[in-house]
Amino acid sequence: MVTILPEHELKQAWKFFTMDKSTLGKEEYFKALKNVGIVYNRAEMKEREESEKNDYSEADFLKDYHEKMKQLTKEELLKVFQEFDPESTGIIAYDVLHRALCTYGERLTKEETDRFMSLMKCKPKDQIQYNDLLDEIVKI
Repeated sequence: MVTILPEHELKQAWKFFTMDKSTLGKEEYFKALKNVGIVYNRAEMKEREESEKNDYSEADFLKDYHEKMKQLTKEELLKVFQEFDPESTGIIAYDVLHRALCTYGERLTKEETDRFMSLMKCKPKDQIQYNDLLDEIVKI
């Protein structure tokens, strides 16, 4: 799974990349993002290259990092759920979800899973549409 860097490490990385400057130019900025694990596809890079913005701040760096990590996390989680949904129904049983969470994430107790699912407004007997669940998780 993708490891999300803590905010203080991102800020230290920014200071390292900028060498005490307040902004980075476009090329250096994308190298800095790449060094913390953010990679853009061709379409995203083309859009950014065509952008008129040339100077990027620490706030831009933090915002872009977090936005991209949310996308990566959602895509990764979707792949996990799809592994537990061999028929591609988009639905996963509550107990199967518990198994998925324990297999690919923290080892959760049944009570911890129940609390998490309660926050997500799911009940133990529910069949969960995991795309809806992913949308809720990404909001957190």
